[in-house]
Amino acid sequence: MGIDSARFYDASEIAIIPMGYCYPGRRNGGDLPPRRECASFWLDHLLAKLPQIKMTLLVGLHAQRHFLRQRRKLSLTSCFLLTHFLLDRPTSYRAWHAWIESPMVSISAFIFCAALLAHMWVGLRDVILDYVKPVAVRLGALALLGLGLVGLGAWVIRSLYCMRFCLLDC
Repeated sequence: MGIDSARFYDASEIAIIPMGYCYPGRRNGGDLPPRRECASFWLDHLLAKLPQIKMTLLVGLHAQRHFLRQRRKLSLTSCFLLTHFLLDRPTSYRAWHAWIESPMVSISAFIFCAALLAHMWVGLRDVILDYVKPVAVRLGALALLGLGLVGLGAWVIRSLYCMRFCLLDC
């Protein structure tokens, strides 16, 4: 990282924080994974108090799983779709239909859209929970967000279904 040990251990510049502040216990010679309720409660509260994070080092399997899970799903699907699109680019309307009708592309497009909607839910939910304080307004905003994302999901399913079976009157 290019810093000396004095700066690395300076608490005013670098925060070394665990996933959760509840000791999970031991099994088979090692620590158990952090408990979900502890990790989500303590880590979210602590990260909210550190607004100017410039770099995050994810040390350990549990930290990597916690922070990279959604990104991994979204990026694998994106890589598949981009690779498939670049190798066999459809050039006409009929070619687009033939491309989207292939089972792997239809399934991948659905998984991509589902992951995108889940990612939108998590991000927007966190913004609402962090910044909307009155409980009634917060619940209303979450309900509207949920309904909107369910509507988008229904539209994606309908669009993929119409494309898959060439129902032009959908």
